[in-house]
Amino acid sequence: MTTPIAKQTRRYDPSHGRPLRGDPELKQKLKQLCATDNLTNWRYLARAYAVIAFSIACALGAYNTFGATGFGLLVTASISLFAILAIGASQHQLAGATHEATHHTLFKNRMLNELVSDWLCMFPLFSTTYTFRLYHLMHHQYVNDPERDPDFFVLAKSGHWLGFPTSARRFFGMLMKQSLIYPLIRYVLI
Repeated sequence: MTTPIAKQTRRYDPSHGRPLRGDPELKQKLKQLCATDNLTNWRYLARAYAVIAFSIACALGAYNTFGATGFGLLVTASISLFAILAIGASQHQLAGATHEATHHTLFKNRMLNELVSDWLCMFPLFSTTYTFRLYHLMHHQYVNDPERDPDFFVLAKSGHWLGFPTSARRFFGMLMKQSLIYPLIRYVLI
């Protein structure tokens, strides 16, 4: 006899009419999707650094080209904003790569995980993989526990916690608030 919870969590594949849980074909496909691919991960890192370099080059080019003209401030400010957003997004990708290295899945070689994660991902962000790993593994140990999950604590203490379900207005208000510099600084300091 199955429990009510088991009935709720049992999922069926409509094309084959069979449960997905324990399906060897699905497990094989998931294993292929989760396989560590060194070449792809090197490409992701190279792309993040290419975006950073391109953004800096565009900003410097704008300063040199438009700095002396009358409308130079508007153009350079616009390009600077683009550069800041692009560099920030790339830094976020580097932190995401560190997340994979924390789980030893960025590269097949464990030592390469550590070296690349530290030197190319975390040192430029003024941190280390070890520090991130301690924090992140505490999150995994206490997932979604409002008392002990460090993600919950930081979001609540910094004012970034948004209880769900929530209204669209409140959600977009929180997004606007997070785009301001003060909440970001507060989050980083906490």
